[in-house]
Amino acid sequence: VNGNVHEYVFYRCSKRKGTSCKQSFVRSTELEKQVLKKLEEVEIPRDFSEWALGLLRMETDRDKVTRDQMLSKFQNDYNKCLQRIDTLKDMRMNREIDAEEFAVRKTEVETEKDGIQSSINKLDKRVSERLEEFEEKFSFAETAKARFEKNTENKRTLLISLGTNFTLHNKELKFDWEEVMAQVRTASKEAKKLHKAFEPIK
Repeated sequence: VNGNVHEYVFYRCSKRKGTSCKQSFVRSTELEKQVLKKLEEVEIPRDFSEWALGLLRMETDRDKVTRDQMLSKFQNDYNKCLQRIDTLKDMRMNREIDAEEFAVRKTEVETEKDGIQSSINKLDKRVSERLEEFEEKFSFAETAKARFEKNTENKRTLLISLGTNFTLHNKELKFDWEEVMAQVRTASKEAKKLHKAFEPIK
């Protein structure tokens, strides 16, 4: 009416899973408001983040002691499997067992050995990776909302860091929270409750 030109951006279903989707368009500004609200749900003050990660590092140190004990046990069991395989080879060479029995018993021990090796690999990585993942997610939670508001990087990248299976239903953004991010979200709620509890009375 006044001669000004306005540009609007809309999002809709990509229909990758079929063409029968009846969901309507949603304006980008409205979608960004919803994303901002989701980012706010995981936002954590730096001082709380440092405190929580400090506790997690202490817990990780305790877990490492348990991990080392379990690794020692697994390694001992693994070495016993190697000894049993050597014994079977000696028995076969001495003709104490025939080729068929040797093959069956050797397969059983090797299956057990492979299972132990898999447990060792998982246990060795689990403790350190868990701490690294939480450090990464807490760092993200501290600044993601501010970065989204300032538009300093790809907003889509910030959004997909929150979870998977993104959908729009009745113009509302829905998705499954990523496992660690869901825990960060819970921590954010607790941090906000604590902050509110200790706010000075006005």
